[in-house]
Amino acid sequence: GSSINHSTCTLLYLNENLKPKCHPTPEEVSQGVTGACQKVDSTFFLLNSGRCVITDPKDFKSIIAVIEFTPWKQQTEKDKDNMNVLTTFLHGSKEFINPVAS
Repeated sequence: GSSINHSTCTLLYLNENLKPKCHPTPEEVSQGVTGACQKVDSTFFLLNSGRCVITDPKDFKSIIAVIEFTPWKQQTEKDKDNMNVLTTFLHGSKEFINPVAS
């Protein structure tokens, strides 16, 4: 297997305290600076390069995911085919997966 070079990784720690308890109301979504979009913008950030490691908030030694970005033009046809199989499977499975599962 491959090892992780931690000097090139972005470590992401999931914060259980930021879990929403319910969907925002229409008023919360439309409220200017204090609205839902601004709240999301203040806690999320774009991951677009390098290697990112997401860890379990209760056990930082436990890795949930490793995300590595590779430019599309560096992907082989086999890589693209594999990605298509995976995304097709995930898209077909989304009704069975709870995105807010605890």
